[in-house]
Amino acid sequence: MTLKVDRRTARYLAALGVRLRELRLQAGMSQQALADTIGMSKNNLARLEHGRVNITIATLLRLAKGLEVGPHRLLPDDETDSARR
Repeated sequence: MTLKVDRRTARYLAALGVRLRELRLQAGMSQQALADTIGMSKNNLARLEHGRVNITIATLLRLAKGLEVGPHRLLPDDETDSARR
């Protein structure tokens, strides 16, 4: 199933995925460990990290809790940040 979003949203989701992966690695967690911690499949987490799925606020909050960071840390800083990634 292909995610149908406009280019700007796709860039933002990709940047969010990069940020998610960076924070996960900084926490020393594998995809499987984070997925298990928050009750998500490893495949869905991988899809989030690759920007292939439109994240819900509930999922954003679960990820932040699992990584022990504020939810704002998962969000790209601005449009420039998301365009670079």
